[in-house]
Amino acid sequence: MRYLLIVLLGLLPVLAGAVDFDNATRHLPLGKALQVYEDLDGSASIAQV
Repeated sequence: MRYLLIVLLGLLPVLAGAVDFDNATRHLPLGKALQVYEDLDGSASIAQV
């Protein structure tokens, strides 16, 4: 049983994926820990973010 749990926990990162934002994105159920910074003209540096 312990080995099954270890295998399942090892496979969880494989099932995770990146989130893609586009103009059609209206709702994403990601929880309460999501912040989006949109740099419209592309002038922001890493230090500013």
